[in-house]
Amino acid sequence: MKYLIAGDYIRSGIPYSAYMMAGGKVKDNYLQRDGDNKNLSYALTAVKGPNGEVIVAPNCLQCLARPFDNKLIIGLGNTFIDFTKDSKTNLKGISMMESFLKKVAPKKYEAAASFITSSKAINPYLFTEA
Repeated sequence: MKYLIAGDYIRSGIPYSAYMMAGGKVKDNYLQRDGDNKNLSYALTAVKGPNGEVIVAPNCLQCLARPFDNKLIIGLGNTFIDFTKDSKTNLKGISMMESFLKKVAPKKYEAAASFITSSKAINPYLFTEA
């Protein structure tokens, strides 16, 4: 279970500092994690990227868990993810983050590059008909 909620099985994501600067800190630490993970949603995990930078990566609970009655229920599907909305806004945000990191924090950009590249590639295909 520990590897599911704190493991580094996904090593592609957004630099931790950039995520926190954008207001990513949560108040509910449902999984009682410590370190950098105590500030993240149950659906995200702080891991070291290939270049040593700490990044925020999605984990399996993004789709496979939901809070219910002030408890996190693992296995309860996430009905709040909506793939019927156009995701062009996400693509714009990803491109803005890419430009910012390239100019201001090249090492953080290097850590996020694979996430940015894959996000830009799959983003247009995440939209489904209602």
